[in-house]
Amino acid sequence: MTETPMAAPETDVLALPAGGESVPAPLRITCGLLAGAATLALVALDAAWEQAFVYAACGTGAVALALAELGELSRRAGVRAGGGPLVVGGVAVFLLQWAGWVWPRSGPDPWLVGCLAAVVAVGAPFTARVLRGRIGGALESASVSAASIIYVPVMVGFLTAVRMGWGGAGLLTVLVVCKGGSTGAYLVGKTLGRRPLAPRVSPRKTVAGAVGQVATSMGLAWALAHSPLSLMSGRAALLYGALAAGAAMAGDLTASLLKRQAGVKDSGRLVPGLGGMLDMVDDVLFAAPLSYLFLLCAAA
Repeated sequence: MTETPMAAPETDVLALPAGGESVPAPLRITCGLLAGAATLALVALDAAWEQAFVYAACGTGAVALALAELGELSRRAGVRAGGGPLVVGGVAVFLLQWAGWVWPRSGPDPWLVGCLAAVVAVGAPFTARVLRGRIGGALESASVSAASIIYVPVMVGFLTAVRMGWGGAGLLTVLVVCKGGSTGAYLVGKTLGRRPLAPRVSPRKTVAGAVGQVATSMGLAWALAHSPLSLMSGRAALLYGALAAGAAMAGDLTASLLKRQAGVKDSGRLVPGLGGMLDMVDDVLFAAPLSYLFLLCAAA
């Protein structure tokens, strides 16, 4: 008997409203401010150790939760892939990359770890299905496993590279520009938004919100460039803010696409109004590779 995965129908209306938009705006903003304050406190604490032990601990939890949520989204979309082994493997990838940056002489090469992880994520599901004689859903399962490893731990690995290469200032720059820009998008979109940005994927995101996100990210990047945490010139910071905002929006819309296919509004219910871990890091995931490459070229 073969397995036939059932794909969720593509619709314009989410089937399972959960969390997120049902939360009153004041509570959503309050939770966001508390989450932001907690993040800043953890970044400050992490700066006390060159090895980024606090970052490693927080990153381990974030990667595990995000992968678990991504596995649930896949299950709701009709593709059974991942589960516990994928979560454990993703956490191992994150920690191996972190160890490679902390102990470059004795640890594994971080970039090689990422490449090997993608190879294993493709090969392991195929091998498992061959051994079990399961044909149906093989391509979907392998695709989701590989995409999950690249989407979460490998992309987070670029954030690890920023943290180890430019210290707490680099990590703070990425987080402030991305999350601050997302906050600007929410506030401007809620106040002035009329025209949807991507109505089929995320009806509540607006063109005005996108403009607000770019402007906020550019302003925050420029402010950081003129602070003691400066890593680049003011002009470079403006360019970085615009590019990071674009990458963050792409990450946010990608997560919205996955949630729409799965028929849910949020990837989880970790924080009221903010959703799950994947909801809170989707913008940073896409901005991390760009940030690393940009800092390589433009950091002072």
